[in-house]
Formats: sequence, C-alpha cells, structure tokens
Amino acid sequence: MNTAPVHTMPNTVHDGFFSNLNITQKLGLGLGVLALLTFIVISLCMFSGWRVLGKIEVTEERRVPSALISARTQANLLRMVANLRGYLVLSDIGHLDKFNQAKTVFDHELGLLENLARQWHDEEDLHVIQEVKDTADEWVILAEKLFVLHEKPLQNQPALKISRLGVRALNVKVLANIEQLIRLQKQQPNTESDAHREQLSNMVDFRTSFDSMLVNLRAYAASGDTTFKNGYSTYLSINATAWSKLDRDIASFTEAQQQLMHSIASSRDKVLGIAFQIFEAVEGERAYEDLYLFRTEANPLAEKMLNLLENLTLSQQSELENDLNAAREDMNQSHQRLLISGILSFLLALGMAYIFKQHIAGPVLRLTKVVTRIRQGERDARAKIESKDEIGQLAMSFNAMTEQLNQTYNALWGEMQLAAKIQTVLLPAKPELPGYEIAASLEPADEVGGDYYDVISVGGYNWLVVGDVSGHGVTSGLVMMMVQTAIHTVLLENPNVEPCHLISMLNKTICANLEKMGDSKHMTIIVLASITDGGFSFAGHHEDILIRRAQTGRVDRVETTGMWIGIIPDISDMLQPEAFKLEIGDCMVLFTDGITEARDANNNLFGDDRLVKVIEDAGDVSATCLHGNILASLQSWSKRDDVTLVVLKRTE
Repeated sequence: MNTAPVHTMPNTVHDGFFSNLNITQKLGLGLGVLALLTFIVISLCMFSGWRVLGKIEVTEERRVPSALISARTQANLLRMVANLRGYLVLSDIGHLDKFNQAKTVFDHELGLLENLARQWHDEEDLHVIQEVKDTADEWVILAEKLFVLHEKPLQNQPALKISRLGVRALNVKVLANIEQLIRLQKQQPNTESDAHREQLSNMVDFRTSFDSMLVNLRAYAASGDTTFKNGYSTYLSINATAWSKLDRDIASFTEAQQQLMHSIASSRDKVLGIAFQIFEAVEGERAYEDLYLFRTEANPLAEKMLNLLENLTLSQQSELENDLNAAREDMNQSHQRLLISGILSFLLALGMAYIFKQHIAGPVLRLTKVVTRIRQGERDARAKIESKDEIGQLAMSFNAMTEQLNQTYNALWGEMQLAAKIQTVLLPAKPELPGYEIAASLEPADEVGGDYYDVISVGGYNWLVVGDVSGHGVTSGLVMMMVQTAIHTVLLENPNVEPCHLISMLNKTICANLEKMGDSKHMTIIVLASITDGGFSFAGHHEDILIRRAQTGRVDRVETTGMWIGIIPDISDMLQPEAFKLEIGDCMVLFTDGITEARDANNNLFGDDRLVKVIEDAGDVSATCLHGNILASLQSWSKRDDVTLVVLKRTE
C-alpha cells in the first residue's frame, strides 16, 4: 500500500503578551474583569434583591420541599418497580437488595410528606398521602408474593411442570422399550442380512433422535430459548423418518417386537401431545406466572401510586408557581436597574470575546479544520503550532497522534489482507470431479467478499455449490464462511442427503446465526449432487444454470426455484427437487450476479443474454478455455460486486 508523503505546516509561534500566557491566565484575566463589573452590578441590585429573597424564602420553606420530596418518592417507587421486574427477569439477588433499599427510602420520604401536610393543615394532601400508603402496603404484599413464587419454578413455570411430570417418565419408558427392541433384533438368526442391518440401524437412529428430541424439548421448557425449539423440530423430523422406516417393516418383526413397537408408538404420541402443551405454555402470556402477575396486578397498583404522587407534585408546583409569580413582579422592577449595567457588561464581553477569538477560539477553529481534513481522508494534514499555551501543546500532541494514526491504518490494512487470505484458503484449491473438467474462480469486490463456490467429494458422493450473500465486505464474508462450514458439517455426517434437505438445514442454521448477529443478510444458493451417467439433482434459488449442448452448440437455461436462505427459519415447503443431465461434451456454467450486473461506460448491464452469446460463440472448447473467454469478455466492464464463475465440462 502506498503512503502519501507528510507535509508538516510551519510551527510559527507569535510573540506577544497574550501569546506568552497560558489559557488559565488568559481566562483568569478576562474573568477577573467580568467579576469586577459583576460585583458593581450586584451592589446596585442588592437592595431590590432583598425584597425578592424574602418572598422566595417563604416559598422554599413550604412548597419546594413538598414538590421535591414528592418527586423523590416517585423516583424511589420507580426504582422499586424496576428492581422487582429485574429480579423476576434476571433472578439477580442484587435487585432484591436494591428493592429493599428503595422501599426504605420510599417509606421515609412518604413519612416526610405526611409531616409537611400536617404542618400546613392540608386535609386534601393528607387524604392523597394516606391513599398512597394504603396502596403501597397492598403493592408490597403482592411483591413479596411474587418473590416467593419466583423461587418455586414448578409453580412459576407451567411448561417446566408439564415437562417434569409428563415427559420424563415417557422418555424412560420409550428408551427402555427401544433398548429391548434392539436386543431382540440382535438375537434374530439372520443378523448378517442387509435387511436386518438396516432395521437395526433404523432402531438406533430412532433411539438417538428420540433422546435428542426430548433433551431439546426439556431445555425449551426450562429456558424458553427458541434454539432448543428449533433443535426439537430438527430431531423430530429425523425421528419421524426413522419411525416411518421401522413402522414399514413391522410385519417382519417378531410378536414381542411388535408389542414393543405398539407401546413405543403410544408413548411417542403422548410425548408429541405434551410437546404442544409445552409450546403453548412457553409461548403463552402466562409462561412465567410471576411476570404475568407483575403485569396484571403489580403494575396497575404502581401506576395508581404514581398518578397520586404526580397529582400531588403538580398541585405543589402550581402553588409554587403562584408564589414565584408574586416574586417575579418585584424582580421586574430590578430589571430596569440592571439594563444599564447589562449594556456595559455586553460591551465589555464583546471586547473580551474578540480577544479570546484571536488567541483561543481562532487556533481551536483552525485545529478543528485540520481534524475535518483528516476525517475526509487527508492523512498528511498537520496542525499549525501558534502559541505556547495548552492549545499549542494540543497541536503538538495532535500531530503526534496523527502520525500514530497513519501507523495504525497501515496495520489495519494488513489485517484486512489477512482476512482475505483466510477466505481464499477456504475455497477448493484444485477442484476435481470424476468424469468432468472444472475451471473456477472468485474475484471479491472488496478485500473480503460474500460469494462462495465449492466442489465437495465425501463418502463417494460429489457436490457442487455456488452462492451469493447480499452485499459484500467483512459481514458478507463472515456469512459466506458460516455457510461453507455448515455445508461441510452436514455432508460429513450425511453425504447422501437430499439437496432440498441440505438447503433446509442450512437455512435454519444461517437464520439462527443472523438473528444472533442482529443482521438482515440473505443469500442465493444452489447445491448440485452429481449422480450417475452425467445426471445432477439440485435445489435452491440462484442465477439460471447455463448448459451449452455439444450436439447443437446452443445454450439451455435451467431455471432455479425455491427461496433465498437467511430470511425465514423454515423454507422446506418452498423447496422441490429438480434434475438435469449433461451429455459428453456438454458444458455447464454457474455464476453469480457480479457478472451479469457488470456495467459499461454508458451504465449498460452485461446481462444474461450477452453471457449466453459469449458461451455459444466460444464453440466446443475446454472448460478452462470457456472460463477464460467469459472473464476476458468482462475486462472492459465495471464490476461492482463479487464475481464467481464455475465452468464444468463432461469428458466421459
């Protein structure tokens, strides 16, 4: 990275009386003159002020204390409410201590209000204060009830109670039955047959997914965290698949196994019914009984007390305003005496302002302009040192700080290059697919891009993936790496997964992660599974798949349907399996919209049709040659987004 040369402004320090003073001395001199004039003005107005002060003192002894204490009482009531709510939500014992402290102060302030009202013989205020005390007693009793209820989870959380009383026993029963079912299966004479091993595998899958399903269900009942609900749904789907396979083979089981299957089915249906009860309890308004009572009973009582105290405060403030209006009339007379003194002060202030502008505000303004230049990208800007005071020292420190900023900028640039290198490493170094020639590339718009392609061979299955995260830069690159990790994780565990199911699981993971990040990114993606004899099954929503047919030399467009990932958690109903076939010599082109949305000097789009023409005009060439032709056609076009291009040609 090139660094611009640094041009330092001349450090000219003007000699003079003010230049040689520090800011404290400059301000002291000016304020000393103003203080002298102020003393004269105060002396002239002292007599008038005495009369006003006499009336204000009467007001302070009666109305001000009442208004202030009433306001403090409201504040402490709000603290009590906040700490009660905080304890119910966070279970932090510190909120309980703060609640008791606020209650002690609240009772004290309420007592002070009552004493003041008795001194003034104000029956209306006494009635309001007594009503506040009665309501407060009722509210405190309710608060104590909520504290006790919060410490009893089974009473406080209906979902937890349902989980403990209903789910645990059924879980033990089902797992015991499935264990017995597995033992009986292992005792069968034909243990080496494929059918027997598949049934045994289905039993193990059912046991594992059922246990995981109930672990997530109990965790959701205890915490209300939707991650566990999503986990339950995922394992429920897996468990339903395993159960369907077992139920399909039930006729081949022994009588004892069939009885166990019927028992498991009955218990499993009960668990599913209880799960819906738990969901309703967790997601209902009474998921936490203490918070429900807080909203419906404690809050209305608190609002009532706040309204009473607010009316009391407004009443005292109204009386205070009346008393102050009387004092204001006397003050108007003193204003006339202050007018002449004010004019003199104004003229003196103008003179001092001019001096301060030249020696304080001016240098600060010029220093601010240098800051603005740096904010606009002029990292070579330097401040002019004009004096020996604190501003001059600030200018010197600022120049040193700017130099350090340049060094930090260079270091951060190196970190961005490292992030781009890490992302590049995640892409396949030498993509290979048996029976095909592959040429692929990714060119990010920023140092870190949001495009993604992959060629994955695992467990005897081959996969192609191309995707595009909305936007580009660090956040999009992070989402891209999460997608890459999630896809590899799923395929390592289940390399023959259906493309639709892979997209659905990937979407749930990305949605959950984006919610935690507080971001609204989305991604277009297509996953293709290579099957026998040039066939591909695929799913996802992305740019059209372009296939140049060797027999005709024309390009077929295969439309992708479905839904973007990262928008809604469940898109399984929007996905459908699709397939096509490549004959020997056919070329498939996968790309991102960074190609079709490239623009020329007239702001025209490169477009799909132009890309199709480039592919058709290339003729029957290798994947590498076609890949190079497409990129060469984009050389004179402005690319504002990440550009990813994958070309696949069937060779055998």
